Amino acid sequence: MRTLALAATSFVFIALVAESRAAQQPAAKPITLESLQIAKSELPAGWTFVDELRCVSQQPLGFFDSPETAGLFPKAKAKAFQTIAAAGSHGGTVLYFEYAEPFEARRKSTLAGLLWGGVEPSKMHPEQFAIYDHFLVILSFPQNSDEAEWVKDRLRPMIPLRLPRAWKSLQPVFAEAFNAQRAEQPDRGLAALQKHADEVAKCSFAQFLTGELYSQKQDHAAAEKAYTRALELDVKDDPLPGEDRIVWASLDGVLIAQCMQGKMKEGIVTGEKAAAVARRMRDDKSLSQTLYNLACAYAETSRFEEAHKTLEECLRLAPNLKDQARNDSSFKKALERKDFQDLVK
Repeated sequence: MRTLALAATSFVFIALVAESRAAQQPAAKPITLESLQIAKSELPAGWTFVDELRCVSQQPLGFFDSPETAGLFPKAKAKAFQTIAAAGSHGGTVLYFEYAEPFEARRKSTLAGLLWGGVEPSKMHPEQFAIYDHFLVILSFPQNSDEAEWVKDRLRPMIPLRLPRAWKSLQPVFAEAFNAQRAEQPDRGLAALQKHADEVAKCSFAQFLTGELYSQKQDHAAAEKAYTRALELDVKDDPLPGEDRIVWASLDGVLIAQCMQGKMKEGIVTGEKAAAVARRMRDDKSLSQTLYNLACAYAETSRFEEAHKTLEECLRLAPNLKDQARNDSSFKKALERKDFQDLVK
């Protein structure tokens, strides 16, 4: 059983790299550095601009001073900043950069490491960044601040990027569902989510949690439905948190649920998608888990060549799964073949 230990902050909506995973429609109007910036007349009542940088951590300040840091990034064609503070708040800063050429998506992991000192943001390094065409936008506000959420809502209709929603009202519910799952009390977690049914229906992460809890109950049909809904909302307008990790977990959840219902052909399609995301994550543990279940689905449908190739890759990553494969009923027919016998011996 996969648990929710996907990240220490898995039930807190962490900052994400806002980059499209799928083809997106172009923005309705040409984007310029000026159009990205916020006019004073747009600010909510009582909010104000502050004429100084107020980044949460030092890293974005250093990047703004020298965007071409150590030759890792191209020189910015132009840059600007806006510091926004709500009434009674210290506020935070939005950094804008324009480049002569499109900012390459391959640089995002380098930028993430520079800003966060790791692969994901934290309370000390809560920066969020968005890459679109020639532009890079970095938000440096305290986690889940009102100003950060307002800025993201303001940017969404302008640029086709994946910007996460905070769902502040559901944070205690996420925590309760998470704790219930860890205590192996799925009914308690589901009851907590059901109390907020209207919001849960619109929230991708809440649907993911629902899938996890139904999976723990071994209600595979309900789990498949919830995971699938999470993925639909992720693509539509509510990106899942955790970069690709929870997208992978949702796909892997669908794969397991489909296989447990005997829906092997559907499981193969889902498993191939899950494996692609795990490869993109460069996470061998996640990839080996998906490959094992995908190999089972191939074997159950007598696609033995694909099953062998997939299981072979899985066992290279996780040799400890050989014993399980030897005794797995999904490989009963496959193990009549010498190539499978040799693979798991």
